[in-house]
Amino acid sequence: MPKFFSWIKEKLPALKPRTKESGAKGPEEETLIASNLAGDAFGLVSTLTEELGPRPAATRESRRAARRIAALFEEYTEDVTITSARLYPSLSKGFLIILAVFSVLIYIFSLFSMPYFSIALAVVYSMGFYKEMRKEKSFLRSFTSTNEGANVHGIIEAEDGVRETVIFSAHHDSAEIAEKTEKLDSHALLSTYIPYGAFILLSLLSVVELLVMIFTLRLAPHVAGAFFSVSGLIALVALCVSVVLSFRVGTVYSPGAGDNLSGVAVVTELLRYFASRKKAGKGLRHVRLIFASFDGEECGTQGSEAWFRDNSHLLANPRVVNFDGLYDPENLVFLTQDGNGMIALDGMLASRCSEIGASMGYRVPTGKLSVMGGETDAAAAAKAGIGATTLTSMRPEVKTPAHTSGDTPDKISPEALRIAIAIGARFAESEDEDHTPRLENEEVSFLEDGRKYRLTR
Repeated sequence: MPKFFSWIKEKLPALKPRTKESGAKGPEEETLIASNLAGDAFGLVSTLTEELGPRPAATRESRRAARRIAALFEEYTEDVTITSARLYPSLSKGFLIILAVFSVLIYIFSLFSMPYFSIALAVVYSMGFYKEMRKEKSFLRSFTSTNEGANVHGIIEAEDGVRETVIFSAHHDSAEIAEKTEKLDSHALLSTYIPYGAFILLSLLSVVELLVMIFTLRLAPHVAGAFFSVSGLIALVALCVSVVLSFRVGTVYSPGAGDNLSGVAVVTELLRYFASRKKAGKGLRHVRLIFASFDGEECGTQGSEAWFRDNSHLLANPRVVNFDGLYDPENLVFLTQDGNGMIALDGMLASRCSEIGASMGYRVPTGKLSVMGGETDAAAAAKAGIGATTLTSMRPEVKTPAHTSGDTPDKISPEALRIAIAIGARFAESEDEDHTPRLENEEVSFLEDGRKYRLTR
């Protein structure tokens, strides 16, 4: 770590400071050490949190956030684009309504001894739900409403022909607030555990009823027994009440400082760093850099899905390093599994980023998101066939302020931002070195900490 701060002025081209006191004298540009990048990132999180407020996906607020981020990007590159994407912001709630309707039908069919129809409905819904979990669009989406979302990206082009694309990404929409106590998340209880638990119970009762009918040869319609009708009615009432209450709970949105303006700030500072390198004639030779912020991550990574689909022409041998929920440096991991544990990310990429961190004195292991443990935009990249990983401290076993009203800038450690910036920049530089012949005249990157990695002129 001390070597990290020993980087001297001549090793880094001039960077413009974000703010300057009125009447201050001195050179128009001054050099900043690496810690200043993290400090500026932390300041940017605070500024954006105050300016933007909560930002539900595909709303006027999220679109305003995209425009604000585009303005930040334009300070460092002229190649900035905002693209629209048609999203389903109420997808999870739409699924709850469909679940309730299917469950009522399942109960009715079971009540009149037609469990085969009940089972068929349960299978249809389960297949649709599974396809969504696998990031595959299902017919269930047609029953939900859509709205316009906005993605933004900036590009720093390679100097001598593109052989690879490195994408640094984050998301700017914020999540619904989950009312949490020490051991209870009421929103998850009302919108996931109770309704889906009741749906499973209703489906199992239908299977049991069908088996009883088969083994007793009572295949003709008849009124279901008391056990089936009473148990099913209890499950149905619990499900419908839970669905109604869940709509009342999920109406307020988080400030979203850590989840995920922290990632947006890191992406912005990486753009700033590489723009300054390019301006000084030391840009990456064969790596195109894309800096992106997506809408719709909190409603199933829909914004990033649309972006990867619509911008494939920019992606030559692409790699994605996504940043999401950078709170505590002690809990940072590079993900190898995403999408509620159902989407495999690029394990080799995650391991390489972890090794780069270790070479710089940072311990950032690889990790996985478990079933119902959430998802990040890296899952959308993986489904598009792109090698991707996410750096996050929102590990399933760790409690964070994410999805709460307490997700404010003071919960973010500047050290977590520093680690993200350092590893991200070093990764892109090392990718370029893989494509660039060695020259006699070399300089040490400020991210090396005196180690074996080198940056050619």
